[in-house]
Amino acid sequence: MFDTAAALFGEHGFEATTLAQIAAAAGVSVAYLQGLGSKAELFQAALGSRATGGAGSLDGAADDLIAVAPTLPPREALELLVATTAAWNAGSHRLWRAWSRTSDEELRTAWDSAMARARREYRAWIEGLDRAGVRRGDVSIDEQVAGVWLLTMAETYDQLVSVAGLTHDQYVSWLRRSLAELVLAH
Repeated sequence: MFDTAAALFGEHGFEATTLAQIAAAAGVSVAYLQGLGSKAELFQAALGSRATGGAGSLDGAADDLIAVAPTLPPREALELLVATTAAWNAGSHRLWRAWSRTSDEELRTAWDSAMARARREYRAWIEGLDRAGVRRGDVSIDEQVAGVWLLTMAETYDQLVSVAGLTHDQYVSWLRRSLAELVLAH
């Protein structure tokens, strides 16, 4: 059911997708969907399911990444970030696009919170690279945080793969090179 909701939200956007459309496509009732929470909560659950391949919530997966990254050598942490970002973006980039463009107040607040959290987490990771002596020092941390955030956004994946025509593997290579160039000392 979450996959059906994700497909419809990704194709039509949040505002244009109705609970009746989702219910009909998923073979459930609107009342059943309403029992799961608001339309915005359904959207967020669908996004988490799609981004993580059904493995759990997006916040939980992000927490796992944040907990593991500092324990790894810098290049391995970067590889983990690249692999995780690429997998999440491949599965959910259309939903992220819909989320970033919504006018729904509940989802807009959740978007703003998620983006602020991502930037805080990227800052902590980059500060860890700095403490380890492997951060590129000729670029400010603020610029690196903003750059990592932009490079890893699903919107960036969408533009490079859906619009510019890169394959997923080309995106992964580009992301790896771009992140390494931006944050790691050479």
